[in-house]
Amino acid sequence: MGWQEKTVVEERLQFIEECKSQEWSMAEVCRRFQISRRTGYKWLQRYEADGIEGLKDRSHAPHHINHSSTRKGQTESGVRISKGGFDARMAADVIP
Repeated sequence: MGWQEKTVVEERLQFIEECKSQEWSMAEVCRRFQISRRTGYKWLQRYEADGIEGLKDRSHAPHHINHSSTRKGQTESGVRISKGGFDARMAADVIP
């Protein structure tokens, strides 16, 4: 018999089932799954709110990017412009 592999959702669903059985405390179930209680409560809350869909991995990308936070002397790309740096007027002198 080969290895039994579980998806992330299956593993989290098993965690939820064991929590709901109330056979063990949240701390014991979290210890068995080698996760923090904070993560355990997060999964439980997501499951109660969204069902199985809530147990899927979520993006770690920010929901919003604040573009107005560029500092003086810095472009949006994050490249610093030095005081004596190259500018458009200099480019006009160099390019025929």
